[in-house]
Amino acid sequence: MQTMEERPTDRGIADLKERMDERFALVDARFELIDKRFDDISAEFRRIDKRFENVETDIRGIRGDIKSMQRNMLYGFMTLAGMIAAFQAF
Repeated sequence: MQTMEERPTDRGIADLKERMDERFALVDARFELIDKRFDDISAEFRRIDKRFENVETDIRGIRGDIKSMQRNMLYGFMTLAGMIAAFQAF
């Protein structure tokens, strides 16, 4: 048989509930901080992705310019070769 001292009192239960509520509030606050940090990281990744999109666009433009220059140079060399061949025929 239990004595009165061995039984938890209503006040003890209320104190325990209050401490648990405090702990849950602390854990909840931590999760809010973590969620905010993840939001910050996601925003940073979006910014970096945007920069890479810009770089990719620049690279495509440069590739197009290089191809154009190569075609012009090839055309110039072929024209020069044709002129040299024509002058050698005289």
